[in-house]
Amino acid sequence: MPAAGVVPDEISFNACIRSCGTARIWELALCLFASLRGNQLQPDAASYGQAIDAAWPEAVVFELFDQAMQDQTWPDMLQRGGAGLDLHDHSCGSAILAVSWWLAEVVPKQLTRTLRHDSMSFEVITGWGKSRMPWQPAGSDVQVSVRRLLDERAIPCEVHPRNRGRLQLDLRGIDPGQLRELYPPTSPRR
Repeated sequence: MPAAGVVPDEISFNACIRSCGTARIWELALCLFASLRGNQLQPDAASYGQAIDAAWPEAVVFELFDQAMQDQTWPDMLQRGGAGLDLHDHSCGSAILAVSWWLAEVVPKQLTRTLRHDSMSFEVITGWGKSRMPWQPAGSDVQVSVRRLLDERAIPCEVHPRNRGRLQLDLRGIDPGQLRELYPPTSPRR
């Protein structure tokens, strides 16, 4: 790029990271991701999402997610005091990690604060594509990915009856200790 007189920016890095992910060359994708800062660029939600998706399902995705959290990549992700999780600006891979992290780190604290688990509602906002670009398909790949994760973990959920971009979780009877096992401890977290 420099030889062609083009200055690399976040968009070009993200496109290259995504291309490496599509080609399943995740190691190169992570090298490109690591070189963002070396080029005086700051990784954003798209950068982290592309890197996580490229490296999925390698264990390094947890380290990437932890770093994204330290960088406050998704500052408005927690809603309603932690009872809600907003996945706007997440890729499918980072959304799965965010839900796993939220269920393991945030929800158990919420559950232990209430005497009866059925008195607290938990919600995941996946979006339903109202802000999607015209060339993108309707629906939400993020929602499909999150529902698959919840199904695999036997966590009941329903699409909100008035807002298809929201999932309501039924955590009655769920052991907070089991939730903590959903996200492996890889580094000190909040």
